[in-house]
Amino acid sequence: MDNRLMKTLVIGGTHGNEPLGIELVKLLSVRPLPDMETMVANPRAAQANKRFIEQDLNRVFPGDAAGTYEQRRARAILDMLRRYDLALDFHNTLANQPSCGFTGLTYDKRLLSIASRLGIEHVIEASYDCINKYAPNCLSVEICVQESDAAAWYRRLQTLPAGLGVKPNVYRYLRRVTWDESKSLEVTAWRPFQEIPSRDKQMLGVAGSACPIFIGSTLTEYYATLISRMDRPSGTIEAKERE
Repeated sequence: MDNRLMKTLVIGGTHGNEPLGIELVKLLSVRPLPDMETMVANPRAAQANKRFIEQDLNRVFPGDAAGTYEQRRARAILDMLRRYDLALDFHNTLANQPSCGFTGLTYDKRLLSIASRLGIEHVIEASYDCINKYAPNCLSVEICVQESDAAAWYRRLQTLPAGLGVKPNVYRYLRRVTWDESKSLEVTAWRPFQEIPSRDKQMLGVAGSACPIFIGSTLTEYYATLISRMDRPSGTIEAKERE
């Protein structure tokens, strides 16, 4: 399918205290782009400027039509995504690192090319419960503070159909590193998307590749996330025609 004909949903506000996606949705509502529609995923949290109301929306997928507010939103969002070829889910991170993308383990093979055309050099395959695990047409984008300019991302969306780009580096989610674990590790040597020291791998029980992201997380649950560099992406799926 010609990428210029892709029906796209731009999502902001999955976490209500992350402004970039919300600002981008507002900008697209004023200056719409062809075949692009928008949605604020968690409008109550966005209005309250809170990460969530009852539960983290991006951890309750696939949702429950009879559940909590966020569980109901998750189910409604997945139902909506079936009407689109592509979903771009915008987030913010305060971590000092390059912006990156997230997919599930099985995803539309075009997402890597789309990530590249958006200027994203790193894509992580997520195995935990999140929108990407259940929506193979969804690319989540974690925008670092240095790139949190809605107008600049609007311009990237304008030029999205053009060019093929260079395929990004692909990683697989490994595990979280807790704050308590970080106290015994050589975390001063850690750099985003670079291998951690062998001693730290051994202490964490990790074999093979292990790179950190979201170092010094602003969330209380963990210090960093570990990912593994992959020689080739997981099995991707062919895009399905929109019903």
